Amino acid sequence: AAVTLHVRRAAQPRVLILDFDGTVADTAAGIVDTMSETFRRIGLPVPEAGAVRQTIGLPLTESIARLSGLPCGRRVEEAVSVYREVFERIGARAACLFPGVKETLCHATGRGVTVAVATSRGHRSVESLCRRLGIDMFVAHYVAEDDVAEKKPHPEAVHRILHTTMARPEHALVVGDTSFDILMGRAAGCATCGVSYGNHSHQELLEAGAGCIVGSFGDLLDMLA
Repeated sequence: AAVTLHVRRAAQPRVLILDFDGTVADTAAGIVDTMSETFRRIGLPVPEAGAVRQTIGLPLTESIARLSGLPCGRRVEEAVSVYREVFERIGARAACLFPGVKETLCHATGRGVTVAVATSRGHRSVESLCRRLGIDMFVAHYVAEDDVAEKKPHPEAVHRILHTTMARPEHALVVGDTSFDILMGRAAGCATCGVSYGNHSHQELLEAGAGCIVGSFGDLLDMLA
């Protein structure tokens, strides 16, 4: 699909900052199945799949608290522990790359663009998934949920990547499938690009202020040419 411009976009970014779930990898089915099994095991009503998808991109603790209606505390932490065990067994196996991801990352790194991942997933989990999916050789930096004090949509993850890469905000492009990613990138002063095939709608991405929206990951090649 063609790029839909909304506000400014970065031209030939030096740093490509990517969300993982719903942007790089299709993990939604595995996350929904994992969340359902988690809630069954701890004796809570199983949330609707659509409700689960709306929380993808948030820290796991916050997702479970929202879906369960429980305050953050011991019960939610128990659910987080169960979720992580279940995901490794059933969720991770269902993960797959979206079309065009590997080719686009290869092109980007070949042109000297630094690729980083900013995710609400845990560090060990995202590194393991990138290895399993065969894209770890393209990713120079990971900033995960357990690497930051402030979570998405706070810009701390982007600030860390910019500091590590010694890049200015205007030289980076933040790409994600949720409003949390767009708000994070904008708060850091970076150009942003939403992907319309993920967990939040085209309208939600526009309302968050996405600089552009693409219909496939491969469309990012136009910005890296």
